[in-house]
Amino acid sequence: MGIFSFLKGLRKEEEIEKEPEDLVLTDIDARINSFSKNVLDNLDQELVDIRKKIDEEKERIGKNLLLMEEKEPENKNLPERARGIIDGNKKSYAVKIKGFIESINIPEDIKDVPNFCDGFNESLDNFGKKTIKNFGVLQQFFGDNTKTISISINNINGSVKKAKELIESSD
Repeated sequence: MGIFSFLKGLRKEEEIEKEPEDLVLTDIDARINSFSKNVLDNLDQELVDIRKKIDEEKERIGKNLLLMEEKEPENKNLPERARGIIDGNKKSYAVKIKGFIESINIPEDIKDVPNFCDGFNESLDNFGKKTIKNFGVLQQFFGDNTKTISISINNINGSVKKAKELIESSD
């Protein structure tokens, strides 16, 4: 037990009693403001990263739309009517997607982000309802492109959800 009592003695010597600081009300206010500023700066930086990810996904969607618009169905024996239906669905789908991704812009003001996120969910539901027929037709002929577009839209949805969670957790 001699070794342990020696170690206990070392521990007691290392402990230095600190006097509690006298805090003035203005110091408390300054500390709260400093802490709030740090939290807001961190939150703002995370939102900047999310905006960047969303912009990358929007760009990926645009590239895949261009590829799909330029691509012809592999089956060259399709009747002219079928080709017309495919072309009409491509154009309609492209217009709807472009309109949808243009509306995706997370606000700069942190206070507006939760409302944007709630509105985004509604917009996403409406977008899905409006494009389900186009998507079904195009999936048969341009599966790779529609799949990549769907994945990008899902990634955007995940980023918007993450933005909402960040804001809610900072409250």
